[in-house]
Amino acid sequence: MAHTITGIDLGSWSVKFSVFDVGFRRVRLHASFEEIVPPGEAPLAERQAEALRAGVARLPSQSTIHMALPGEMLALRVLDLPFSDARKVDQVVGYELEGQIMYDLSEVVMDHVILSAAKTGESEPAGSRALAVAARSEAVAAFLASLKQCGVEPRTLYPTPIVYHALLAEERAPAETAPTGVRLFIDVGHQRSQLCFLRGDEAVFGRTGSHAGEELTLALVRASGDKWTWAQAEQAKQMHGCVPSRARPPATSAQRQLGAVLQEALAPFLRDLRQTLASFRAQNKEPVQTILLAGGGSRLQGLAEFLQEELGIPTSLWPAPPAPALAEGVDEVEAIPVVDEEGSSQRARLALSSALAWAGAHGHRELDLRRGPFQYRANFSVMRQKAAHLALLVGAVLACAAVDGTIALRRLSSEQQQLKERLRLATKELFGEARSDATEVTAALKRSFRDEMAPLPRVTAYDLLDRISRKMPPAEEVAIDVQDLEIKSKKTSIKGTVDSAASLDDVVAKLKELDCFEEINKGPLTEVSGGAKQFSLTINSKCP
Repeated sequence: MAHTITGIDLGSWSVKFSVFDVGFRRVRLHASFEEIVPPGEAPLAERQAEALRAGVARLPSQSTIHMALPGEMLALRVLDLPFSDARKVDQVVGYELEGQIMYDLSEVVMDHVILSAAKTGESEPAGSRALAVAARSEAVAAFLASLKQCGVEPRTLYPTPIVYHALLAEERAPAETAPTGVRLFIDVGHQRSQLCFLRGDEAVFGRTGSHAGEELTLALVRASGDKWTWAQAEQAKQMHGCVPSRARPPATSAQRQLGAVLQEALAPFLRDLRQTLASFRAQNKEPVQTILLAGGGSRLQGLAEFLQEELGIPTSLWPAPPAPALAEGVDEVEAIPVVDEEGSSQRARLALSSALAWAGAHGHRELDLRRGPFQYRANFSVMRQKAAHLALLVGAVLACAAVDGTIALRRLSSEQQQLKERLRLATKELFGEARSDATEVTAALKRSFRDEMAPLPRVTAYDLLDRISRKMPPAEEVAIDVQDLEIKSKKTSIKGTVDSAASLDDVVAKLKELDCFEEINKGPLTEVSGGAKQFSLTINSKCP
């Protein structure tokens, strides 16, 4: 039975929703939309809550929601450890992280994953690298409480800068292998920019930047001498703004004037990006090979070319848009019309919400701060709503089981009758009369074999011969010559010559020591040539 999973991006410009239908080995996009955060003087959190309520009202009932904690609430660290055993890492990662954050471990909720790309240098010891994230428990509790007031109980709270790897892994074609090298995925939002460093399909580092599209709009308002309203500056940026570069020079006078303002306003963003790249390169000993731009702010014309020229790293948009159409016939900034037109790709704006939905749909191990006291507790109201349907299914299963059991019982009964008939025939042939009691037949068979069939001898004739031979006195003590030895059942006879009557007595005494012999009868002792005495012994024995 398919169920719906929704990823929600609580942005400052709009709240974005990506709804997926998840079934058996199938994930399908059901819907995606956004609710604009209403402008006003009220705090941003209140205006976001209003947009969130409006969007939640449009969601399918009983949709499982996945969200992310804002990057400014997180402490994200990469820890190098001298061992790779997962249990040891679990034991020490908290203490390692505590030394790098401002709060005590008792004040935070944390999670970590062991990165597959551990240290590989020949001069470095074998170990592991863990990506750990922490957030203050008070901040997480307040965030969840604000969501609950809007009717939202998210199943997960992923760290915002890290979760983008789920999006890139799922967007790739099934036959396509993960790209090699390090990529940087930048989601340029309204007030924040999310930076996710990926090696293959694995997120190895992340950071939230404070420079984004809002600064560009404010710069245009100031450049106009406050003649433009916020809405006018925002739409001018979306429709006619262009960041000049050698690869994409401005086409009109208006673009040149806007480009100069935008280029200056991008300086803090560019400086922050350079510092982050340098820090990553110093820690990981490898440079970033490509940059992907997403988010509403990434659709500013010429931004990708400008960053590629400034950073010296190939930069492209995600997803790749069609060739842009430049405005024609506009020569002055004052002549730019203000129209209500969306100027960026919807998929690019929904990058974070889509990543959250993908991560939740596949259920792989992810960094998740719904842990400890914030552990998600499932709501079983959907089970109560579908109780009648489930009861019908259970009844059908029980009915099928009953029918199957009845058929099996009848088959066993038929086999039992056949076995009974075969038993009667076999016992009639064996005992002369038909018997049907299996216990009685078994006892009769055991009794017959034990009492009527010859048992196996405990001692064979060969064994008795060996014992007689061992009991004979040594040759230096008694001169005896056995001429005839006959071993029969219950009787043994020995004939031969001996040097004296005393020697014969010694032989008889030795043979009496055998357990098998009960009585030994000596025959007449006669003298033969050479002074030897001829004897005969008749022995009654218990074996063989």
